[in-house]
Amino acid sequence: MKPASIEGEIKRIASRFRRRTLWRRLTLVWVMAIVVAWLAFFASPSLNSLWPSRPVFIGSLGIATLVALYTWFRRLDLRAVAHQIETVYPDLDTKLLAAYEQEQSTPPGRRGFLEEQVIQQARVHALNHERWKQTVPGEQLFAWSSAQLAALML
Repeated sequence: MKPASIEGEIKRIASRFRRRTLWRRLTLVWVMAIVVAWLAFFASPSLNSLWPSRPVFIGSLGIATLVALYTWFRRLDLRAVAHQIETVYPDLDTKLLAAYEQEQSTPPGRRGFLEEQVIQQARVHALNHERWKQTVPGEQLFAWSSAQLAALML
């Protein structure tokens, strides 16, 4: 399997960060909606009335939509993502940031031998470490998506 560009590998991890952030935020929105609905229900004069459920439902859908749009379209700093990857994989020794900067600043035909070596070492490291998936483990993605779904179903 041919390694992708360093930018492509970092964007793959950035996508995982974005999904985890989205699931976290949506979980928070649904839990807050549940709390507000319960507070409004118990504060109503008649406990048999479910009048607060419709405004809370509509409001929470609106907030969830805004949160999702903000999270999805927010621009991620790829340098910050590269730094996070290096935090999880300290054996990179800042090679990833250096490779990313070199890949961005110099076209492929104009790079020197040492620049190409740093970029190649970062690519090989990505392949040897499952494309750095442990920066945002699949278990976290599953746990947060499950928590969001559970909160939504309540």
